[in-house]
Formats: sequence, C-alpha cells, structure tokens
Amino acid sequence: MIAVGVIVVLLAAAIGYAATAQTFAPRPPSSPPEVCMDSETRDKLRALMFEGINTAIAHHTEKMFDNLLKDRGHDPARMTRGMHDSLALYARSRENLLKWSPPPC
Repeated sequence: MIAVGVIVVLLAAAIGYAATAQTFAPRPPSSPPEVCMDSETRDKLRALMFEGINTAIAHHTEKMFDNLLKDRGHDPARMTRGMHDSLALYARSRENLLKWSPPPC
C-alpha cells in the first residue's frame, strides 16, 4: 500500500515537472535585428573585416606550410586539400562581405 502511494506521488511529481518544463522551455533564439549605420561607418567596418580576413588567410597559410614541413609522411596532397578548402572559404567570405549592406540610420 505504501509502495503504491510512493509511486503515485512520484508519478504526480514527474507529470508536474514535465508540465512546468514545457512552460519554461527556452524559446529558440531569433536572429538579432540588423544594426543600422551610416555609409562611412559601414565602409570602415567593411575595411576592417577585409583586413581580418586577409590576416586570417595569411596566418592559416603560414600554419599549413609549417605543418607540412613538420609532416614526416610528406603528404603535400593533404596540405593542398586544406588550402583549397581555405581559399574557397576566403573567396565566399569576401563575396559575402561585399554584399553586406546594413540599413542606413
């Protein structure tokens, strides 16, 4: 009899927990509103992002070549595949940055 009572209490607690968990479940994140800016600020930020992309590809190329020099298996095809993927990402990043146009304030 006590076991049945304990099971009923645990079941009620589980149902209550499930109900409140759905009520307080976090909402999926919505994309933040795009920041408005004047054309001068947009151009400065675009130049800064281009500089960051260029610096990143330069550092990545240096790191890839350094890894190739340390590679005892001497697998230049591995570096070639990695650089191909990196260059494709670099090109897409530049293309998207050129398309980026925040709304004016």
